[in-house]
Amino acid sequence: HNFVILKPGSLVEVGDLAEATAQDPASPSRQYVPPSDKILLASRLLTPRDSQKLSWNAPSKAGVYPYVCTFPGHWRRMHGALYV
Repeated sequence: HNFVILKPGSLVEVGDLAEATAQDPASPSRQYVPPSDKILLASRLLTPRDSQKLSWNAPSKAGVYPYVCTFPGHWRRMHGALYV
């Protein structure tokens, strides 16, 4: 799994992009994070019992910032929201 924070309103766009680029040979090297200017922060792909610490300053603009796993097939069920 990975952890990707997005700009408000971009969950479906980035999720669909993640699915569309899943067959791209470069996807594994990008940790299955699709190329998009809607992505604010992304972890690497994590395996069981693996972890990664991320530091990030939340946006100053109020809004609902979705987060999602962009590994192929995961985005439709593995998502949530950060409220600022």
